[in-house]
Amino acid sequence: MKMQSTVTIRPGSRPGTEATARGLDLPPIEAVQALAPDEASTILPQLVTLAVVAASRTAARRNEEDDTFVSLKDAAAALLTTEDWLRRNRHRLPFVVELSEGQVRVSWKALQRFMRQKVRERT
Repeated sequence: MKMQSTVTIRPGSRPGTEATARGLDLPPIEAVQALAPDEASTILPQLVTLAVVAASRTAARRNEEDDTFVSLKDAAAALLTTEDWLRRNRHRLPFVVELSEGQVRVSWKALQRFMRQKVRERT
């Protein structure tokens, strides 16, 4: 089965609009609708795999962008240390964000990254 026309997509484009993304060409919906049932069943596993991979990439991007900021109390509990120690060492710690005088928060993702790095350094 060879499809003549294709739709080229790019991240952020809506279905049914033409755009470009590193040469990724997908058949138009009309071409898929015109397939015989046995032809459609042969491409279904590839389409499902494509959808799963695209969804996981979208989730990965969302995870990179989303961050939670926690209090010094929560961060201290996670690190098994004291709020006072975190406050005194905040200028050396890459995960501490000083909002203003006396207002300090901790980036949860940066804290996790910091701890993973420290664990790797010890092994």
